[in-house]
Parts: sequence; C-alpha cells; structure tokens
Amino acid sequence: MSIMNIKLVNVIVLSVVIATAANGATILDGGWYWVSGSDTSDSSVSESSGSLEINFPTRQTVYSGVVAYFPEVSLQNTGDSVTLSFSLTTPSVSFPGGGWGNTLYSGLYNSGGKQLTSDATTWGPSTGNLFKNYSGFVTQGPIGAVSDMSINFQERSSDSGYSGLLFGATTIDSVNYPSGTISTSSTYDFSLTLTRTSNGLSYTIAYAGVSFSGTDIDPVTYDFDTFLLGFNQQAFANDSVFILSDVSVSPIPEPAGAMAIFLSVALILTLAVRVKRKS
Repeated sequence: MSIMNIKLVNVIVLSVVIATAANGATILDGGWYWVSGSDTSDSSVSESSGSLEINFPTRQTVYSGVVAYFPEVSLQNTGDSVTLSFSLTTPSVSFPGGGWGNTLYSGLYNSGGKQLTSDATTWGPSTGNLFKNYSGFVTQGPIGAVSDMSINFQERSSDSGYSGLLFGATTIDSVNYPSGTISTSSTYDFSLTLTRTSNGLSYTIAYAGVSFSGTDIDPVTYDFDTFLLGFNQQAFANDSVFILSDVSVSPIPEPAGAMAIFLSVALILTLAVRVKRKS
C-alpha cells in the first residue's frame, strides 16, 4: 500500500469518528437547572456517576423539575426530526396509595430566548415568570398500580397564560396506562420523536414500554432548545430517590454531523483524484 493510500484510509476512519461523536450527545453534560416548585420544598438534585440523583426527602403537594438546554434544533424541512430519550430509575419506597395519575412529565420546548441561568425555587414570580413564554410538547403519565388512567401527549403554547412548564398544556392524544407499568426499584426507558411532515408534525412516544404515535396538524413550534423532566411530588413517599441517566437529543439531519460527513466525503474524493492522477 502506498503512503497516499494509507493517508486516504486514515481520513475515512476520522470521518466516521467525527460523525458519530456529533450525533446524540448527552445534553446534561452542558449543565442543568433544578426548579423545586416551592420555597418550602426540601427536594434536591446531585450528580452521581454521570447521572442525576433526584431526592424527595418529604412528600409535598408541589411540582418540581430538571431543566436542561441544548443548541437549537429547527425542523425546517419535511423529514427533519428530533428524538429525546432517557432512562429513569424509580425509588425503592412504595408509592402512596400504590400509584398516582399525572405524575411524570417529559418534553421538548422552545425557550423563546429566555433561559434559566441558575436554579429556581418556584415556577412563578421568583423566576420572573420565565416559563410563561415557552412553547412545546410534553408527555404526561401515571406511575404504579392505578387503573382508568391515561398517558397523555400535550402541547403548550407560549400564550397559555401559565408560568409553570407543567401547566397550561392541551392534550392532543392519549392512550390507556396499563396498571403496574411503572413499579418501584426499576429502570425504564422513555423517548419522544418529532418529525416534520407535509401536513404538520408527527410524534412517536415510548413511555416505559407503552408506545403510541400520531400527527399534530397545527403544531405550536418546530424549534426546540429545552428538555424538561417534571415530577408531581405528591405522588411519592418520604425519602423517594429517582436516578435520571442517558439523556440525549438526536436531530436528523444533525447539523454538525452532516457537515462533518460532507467535508470528509469531499476530502476523500479530492484525495482519490490525486491518487489516480499520480498512479
């Protein structure tokens, strides 16, 4: 093999590494913020082995959440999509009453250029009603052994009038929650894929093994830069601890990855032409 051919092989390997690294990065690496939901809440979050440990020492009737930001993903063309995925490990202590409806919230939002710069003690005035202008999509569902409950897919408009990200959303689709789908001391996978279509925005949802899909013909936004995982703290007993891990947002086409592949292919073709001319 000639020296020129060896260099060509190295370029190909490098192009694969660049494209792979650029796609589906863990967004919590870029920082996260905790909104405790109440000035009196004793909930807390800490990093542990690359994951987030979310601790609820005392059961309270408040909502709390993890908020993280990522470079804006814009679904400009038909076929463009974005996928949110993460894993969640449930507490070892029993759920009050065996289970609870409207408990877990996860979604993708457009911050409207207004993002947190520090943790917040409430959803409202102490954050300057920051979340009032957010728009996006959220999956809301139960936990434990409850019956006649639904997993809901909702959209939230920036003009909803609510300051909290978990409130003011409108349900656009729902499926039955099979009792016992989420139990204690277990790890579950969740995902949301949004794809721009010729007639709106299609969605595919996986909630701890329960999947459903559909199309929103009048979506509130095609742009996203915010991840949220929210909790109804009333649904958890004292000393409840969740572990959030493997959070990623993967756009297709992924701008950095697409550019890396394009530049790599162009360079490979250029070198191939040079090799042919010298042979």
